[in-house]
Amino acid sequence: MVERHWRLVAILEVVETFLNHSDAAEWYRQNGEPLPSNCMVHGNPPMPLEMTDRFHSDLKHWDAIYRLRAMSCGIFHVCKSLHTDLENPPPITEKMMREIFGTIPATRNPPSINATAFDKLVRIALRAVK
Repeated sequence: MVERHWRLVAILEVVETFLNHSDAAEWYRQNGEPLPSNCMVHGNPPMPLEMTDRFHSDLKHWDAIYRLRAMSCGIFHVCKSLHTDLENPPPITEKMMREIFGTIPATRNPPSINATAFDKLVRIALRAVK
């Protein structure tokens, strides 16, 4: 039987934080970086629906929902990826979660973590790469 687990798909470090998507877009432009698809500004079209959301059948509707969300909860974090593995991300068991965090944290919108927990997650990611 497979033990209950999560997968460590990515470790992100917040580089800059902006109060809205427009300011974030300006930062990307000034730094010569392409706009990420989640930066909801005019002129930055959405990804094709088959690459974004399997629950919606209308790209314009899907995009409108996210544009409204960006206006109401506009904080935008520019991040750099320290680890990304979409093919075979390392598992994190319930026991590992409790050892790292002392509890099972929210994972859909995770809280900030302390340096010790961060270091433990990086070690898990690095072990998986070897």
